[in-house]
Amino acid sequence: MPRSAMASQPIRTNRTPGWKNALAANFEMVNPEGQRLSRDELLALLRQSHGSQQGTDYALQVRNISIEPLGEKIFRVKYEEWQRLGESVRGRRSTAVMRLAPQAPEGVEWLEL
Repeated sequence: MPRSAMASQPIRTNRTPGWKNALAANFEMVNPEGQRLSRDELLALLRQSHGSQQGTDYALQVRNISIEPLGEKIFRVKYEEWQRLGESVRGRRSTAVMRLAPQAPEGVEWLEL
């Protein structure tokens, strides 16, 4: 992917602390290395790494989002996540299960990733 494509509309990472309220109590994630992480494990990693790219040429972009209803207030979201650090670009496809939850940030709670 050309570097100029990554420069368009990067997602800002300064909202990471809000993730705590967006993840269900029983949230689980499987990372790209195949490790299963609980909500608490992921939050610890996010706290540890928050701001670690400050001052670097870093961008994060989410694109090609598709949403499929699975039931009332539950849906599957598929998306591509692209990260650029300097000249290095990495991408991955992710699938998440979410539900509408008025108490959660943006009204959506993550169940699985």
